[in-house]
Amino acid sequence: MGTWLRPAIIIPHYNDVTRLLRCLSALMPQVGPEIEVVVIDNASSETLDLVRAAWPQLRIVTERRKGAAEARNLGVGARAALGQALRIRPFAPLTLAKWR
Repeated sequence: MGTWLRPAIIIPHYNDVTRLLRCLSALMPQVGPEIEVVVIDNASSETLDLVRAAWPQLRIVTERRKGAAEARNLGVGARAALGQALRIRPFAPLTLAKWR
């Protein structure tokens, strides 16, 4: 029997809380407790208090260096995500229903 990998979704974020809220509103109802979702806040000047309040189970990690590559590297290389199988969601396109 194969080994089960715990999946993780990494979402880089920079200064667009409205779009992040829309993305997570579509994504989170499709995600069960076995899937970890991590938002990498990429040196944003905006607060993520609304996001934290809406989804307390969400992991939010702050990256002080700017750039999508830095956010992805933190999520994957530095193991900000605890899952063994990773999916990085580009932030530009919105996550739509049935993303899998």
